[in-house]
Amino acid sequence: MKNILLLALFLLLAANAEAATTRYVDGTLGADCTSGNYSIASRNCSGSDGNAYNRVHDIASLMGAGDTTFVRSGTYSLSGSGDYIALSSTSGSAGNLKLIVNYTGESPVVDGASQSGEGDPAFIVTGNWWHIKGLEIKNAYAVGIDMRSCASNNIIEQNNVHHNVRGQSSGTGIAIDCGSNNLILNNDSHHNGNYALFNGGSGVGSNSQASGNVIRGNRVWRNNDNGIELWNAANVLVENNWVWETGYNDSLQRSGGDGVGIKLGGGGTGDGGSTVRNNLSWRNAANGFDENGADNPLFVYNNTAWDNGADGGGGGWNYEFSMAVAHELKNNISYLSSGAATSGSTVQVNNSWNTITVVAATFLSLDFTANLGARKADGSLPDSNFLRLNPSASSSNNAVDKGTNIGLPFSGTAPDLGAYESTAAGPRPPSNTRVQTGSRTTVETRSAAIGRSQARGR
Repeated sequence: MKNILLLALFLLLAANAEAATTRYVDGTLGADCTSGNYSIASRNCSGSDGNAYNRVHDIASLMGAGDTTFVRSGTYSLSGSGDYIALSSTSGSAGNLKLIVNYTGESPVVDGASQSGEGDPAFIVTGNWWHIKGLEIKNAYAVGIDMRSCASNNIIEQNNVHHNVRGQSSGTGIAIDCGSNNLILNNDSHHNGNYALFNGGSGVGSNSQASGNVIRGNRVWRNNDNGIELWNAANVLVENNWVWETGYNDSLQRSGGDGVGIKLGGGGTGDGGSTVRNNLSWRNAANGFDENGADNPLFVYNNTAWDNGADGGGGGWNYEFSMAVAHELKNNISYLSSGAATSGSTVQVNNSWNTITVVAATFLSLDFTANLGARKADGSLPDSNFLRLNPSASSSNNAVDKGTNIGLPFSGTAPDLGAYESTAAGPRPPSNTRVQTGSRTTVETRSAAIGRSQARGR
């Protein structure tokens, strides 16, 4: 009987897998070809590889749980008022996300340069269990990717999101409204906001106080207002991100926004409670990490801040935690700038300002050129010696084994200070695990499935 039940379950799962549909969006097509005979090789309607459409708009409402849409190279333009890509209709489900992804080796662009409607983003996500991956999203009048109406369990991965929020005074490259369990993973979000007209425009943001939202592995730079902004947000995990030159334009002149690298509160009651670890924040115009009036304690562990606040308007800090809240700061490094501003309520354990004297020799390198390089094949951050610890630094300047145990893996006799854990064989980054908790399909599993599908010519 047990074997029969297992067989029935296997057949049910197999049937569900077969029910998933693969489609293509190809802007080179003169008209939609929806008869199931799209040729990938010749990019026309004479093959037998699958369904194809010529606009991303046309595909979203057709997709069911577990479906995949590959977007071919080309520019997909949005124009006028009310022209944006809406991801709603029926949602995906646990283990069966609805995936919109670039075709392997190609770089499709969604361009909102001709949008004119106040509040119009490039994407509005109001459904659950969507996965958007590998797109370039630029020039939206408002937000690049806007998760509204408490959209939950979505993954936003490996997108290049830039020069959005061009037509209004506030907004973000990638934004979470009030949803839960959303993962913003390995994206580049930069140059968002209109430097000439407005003081708004941040890189990545959450306004949600729900649980399970994660911001991980993103590069966020030269956004007009703030880099990562948790305005009125709570319970967010912010880890392994690089944030720099917020509040500056490409001439490294002040752009008019706040200029905070990672802002962790503000705007209401009940915010805070977020965990912020293993991030780098450097050369932002104002503060590197700022509690910004968060009501509940923040847990700020193993971050590195360098040279923030040079143009913050009256000075700035690498770490600004001066409100009377019991925020926890442990194992962090501050180098250059005014250092750390804390209150008597702040819990401070084994930070650099409590333990060592940080100098240039504490690090292997202060050159972040390599941080601008291409990401690895899996989308993770490129290798760089910038702000990695120098195991050969003198004892008074050495941050190796100077931390306190916060429950994360470490080598040596104690955790190291800062964002990177070192080993005798040389420095290594902290774990960039990409699996979200719960029953969500892992990014690794989805990526493997994409590779198998494309290898079959689907």
